[in-house]
Amino acid sequence: MTSSDFRRKSEGLSPIAPPGARDPEYYEEESALLRLSRLLAPGEADVAAEVNEALHYPTVYSEKNPERFDNRGLEGNETFLPWIALVDALIQRGLAHEIDWKEESDEVLAVVQRLLDRRQLLMNGRELPPADALASEATHVVLQACYDALAAQDVVLASLDIDSDSYVLITVPSDWMQELTTFATEAGYRLIVEYN
Repeated sequence: MTSSDFRRKSEGLSPIAPPGARDPEYYEEESALLRLSRLLAPGEADVAAEVNEALHYPTVYSEKNPERFDNRGLEGNETFLPWIALVDALIQRGLAHEIDWKEESDEVLAVVQRLLDRRQLLMNGRELPPADALASEATHVVLQACYDALAAQDVVLASLDIDSDSYVLITVPSDWMQELTTFATEAGYRLIVEYN
């Protein structure tokens, strides 16, 4: 352990990662975005490690993930890169799913169901609104119907705002939302929970 690492440890901070490191034990500081990452992906240490790398080593992250960097049109916008790193890491692990603003209602319901199943959130017969009742509705109407149905069951359907014409959907227990919203706001990003 270097003297700098020893000082940081004595101050309650983790050691500074060497360039290119993704070791989840190494965090430059306990940022709100890293706390958000760990809350959204419990037991998935690589998610926070990827976000940490995008946050503190954006060039290294971009070189390791050129397809993510290019697909999102992030060139020259490194401040948004850590948020996109979180979004893409969650999508890759099935903890989030991105849908178009104009998606078929049955696909929206299928996506929401997969997210619920991934987190094992809807048990004991609780369910989403019936597909036939939403068959001809616009995407935002289907999302709001899902949000309302889930809220009554202590689950939140939220979207990570990536400033695009798509929704990056997540499902979480209702009692996570205050902390998630606080961390997202502190980090300079936004969670959407209203679809009308």
